[in-house]
Formats: sequence, structure tokens, C-alpha cells
Amino acid sequence: MQKVITSRFPTLFALIPLVLVTLAIFFPRFYAVQSGDFASHYILAQIVENGKSQILHILYHILVIILGNALGINESYQPISLVLALLLRSILAVELFLIIKLKLGNHISKLWAGIIVVAFLLSSPIYTQITTFFIGYINYLVYHNPTQQLLSVFVVPVSLFAVRAAFYKPYKSLNQRIFFTLLCMLLVLLMSLSKPSYSIALLPALALIVLCRLLYRLPVDWLLLSLGIALPTILMLALQYLVTYSDLEKASVQLGWFVFFQAYGLNAWDILTGLLLSILFPLATYLLYFKDAVRDRYLNFSWLVFAVSLIWSYFFHEGGSRLMHGNFLWSSYVSLLVLMFSTLLFLLRAFASQKGKIGSRGLLAAIAFAAHFAFGIYSYFHLLLSVLRR
Repeated sequence: MQKVITSRFPTLFALIPLVLVTLAIFFPRFYAVQSGDFASHYILAQIVENGKSQILHILYHILVIILGNALGINESYQPISLVLALLLRSILAVELFLIIKLKLGNHISKLWAGIIVVAFLLSSPIYTQITTFFIGYINYLVYHNPTQQLLSVFVVPVSLFAVRAAFYKPYKSLNQRIFFTLLCMLLVLLMSLSKPSYSIALLPALALIVLCRLLYRLPVDWLLLSLGIALPTILMLALQYLVTYSDLEKASVQLGWFVFFQAYGLNAWDILTGLLLSILFPLATYLLYFKDAVRDRYLNFSWLVFAVSLIWSYFFHEGGSRLMHGNFLWSSYVSLLVLMFSTLLFLLRAFASQKGKIGSRGLLAAIAFAAHFAFGIYSYFHLLLSVLRR
């Protein structure tokens, strides 16, 4: 018992500098962007508090209400939104750190795990031009949308549960199986109440994998799949669809190639270029380590979810006044977050298996990640300065 306790304390202490660094890095960026979507969602939070809201992805707004009441500053959205954004980004940093340590154990030090997480959170697409909104690129971690900050906290754990559901893994006990199922159900419900963007890509991808597993008569974790993922996801998506698109004159789901992007003057070449420059790291890593990558379940699952998300983002749009919102684009944004992280885990495992010998393939993959990090730093300061100059 004493050994278990002492082994946990170093990890907990390692989280303190990680959180402090995360707060220091992202405070100026979130401080500079406290307008636009943050102001809009604060207004929605007030509507929710008054009981007049007709939206079901209200978790962020509930958190705004709770935090505002706790801090006693309901008259201003800026401090509430800033504190909540920093809190969510810190939770994401801690979550990714713990998953990396869980998956790699002693193969990676706490210092390197923290450095990699911070670099990951600062990365971005590789831009050919820097603009305010980066339309055409797929940015897996945005600053300006508060509900996306919240959604990002849930998608990686849910994706890991989804892989476990599709590829059955024995449990140590019945209690553990029930606990995992209930925990997954809770995370899926919270994720759905944050934003439906990942759910609409997760469910079709998971259904396709399960179908293939059944055709080959391979085991599936039906309890986790049905009660933990499928049932809450389908229920929430159905309710959200009925509430959001009940009035077809105001909003509807329509099929059309690149309609949202064309509204911003982008052509197919711009979209393809933006896509490739957004996924250079996962694409390069997969091609470089192809023989090993095709056997990694989590990595291939993440690619499949991302592929489904691209269908939503590129071939579906909202009609009416919601066209320019580009809400289906958020699906590929958050799915790329999972793909980038699963690729990072895969690459770290590859380094660990080679006992620190990176090799030429590892070096090229690391350079691809470094390119994302370099442009993330560049866009970080560009956007920060452009907002502060207004």
C-alpha cells in the first residue's frame, strides 16, 4: 500500500508544473480572444438560465452559469469565459499527459511527456498564408470557439472506450466491466451535451468496424458498445436534430460539395491543399511506418473517424441563415485532434520499441510534427498581435 501511494505522488507533482505552464502559455491568447463566439455563448448561457433555450448542447452554458454564480461576476462574460477556457485547456493537458504515461509507462519520462503535451497543444496546420480565421485548413485545437474547448476534453477518452468496445478485451471482474460501461456512458452524454460534432463521425465509423468484426466472427464488447456508446449517442443526436432542425425555414441539413468553402471563395485545390497541410504529421507517420501502422487499432480507428468527419465537413452544410456558421466543419476539427494524438502515441511507442534509436523514419516523422509546432507558434503570435492591435 505504501509503495502504491509513493508511486502516485511523483505523477501528481509532475502535473503541477504542467498546469502552470499551460496557464502561462494560453492566458494571453484566450485573454485576447474574449469576444465573438465567447460573447455569443455567454448570451446563450443567460437564455439557458432564464429557461428559454431550445438547444440541447448546453453543457458549456451550464458551466458558465455555475462559474459565474461561484465567482459572483455574472455582469461580465469576459472573466468567466477566460477562467473556463484556461480550466478546460489545463484539463486537456493533464488528460493527455496521463494517457501518454499510462500507455508508455517508464518508456517516457514525466518531463518529456509534459514537453510533448505542451508542444502538441501549441501545434496547428502548416499555413501557406496567415489570416484571421484560416478558412480551408483543419485546425484540431482552436482558440475562438468555447464549446470546442469543452468538447476536446471528452473526445480522446471516448475514442479509447470506442476502440475497446469494437475490439473486445477481457475484464478483470464484472464490477470493472460495469464501471467502464457507466463511465463511458457518462462521458458520451457529457460529450453530446457539449457539441454533437464528434458523435456524428464516431457512430458511423464504429458501426462499420463492428460490421466487419461480425462478418469475420470476431468478439465485440456488446455491453460497452450498446449501453456505453450507441444508446446515449443515438438518443442525444436524435433529440438534437429534432430541436435544431424542427423549423426548416431557419435551418436544415443539405447535401452539396464544398458549399460552405465556396461561400468564402475557396476552390477544390485550396481545400485539398489545406487538408494535406493540416494532416502532414499523421499522414507522413502512417506512410513511413506503414507495416506497423496498419496493425495499430487505435490509429486506424482514428483515421476512419476522421474520414467520416471529412464527409460531413466537405459534403454537408446547413441551409438558411446557418450556412455561414460552418457547423459541420467542427466534426473534422475535433476528429483530427484524436487522429493527431493517436499518431503521437503510435510514434512514441515506435521510439520506445527502438530503445531511443529514432532512425531515418522517426526523424522524418518528428520533422513533420515540428513543422506543425513551428506554424502553431507563428500563428499563435500572429493572431495574438492582430487581436491586440484592434
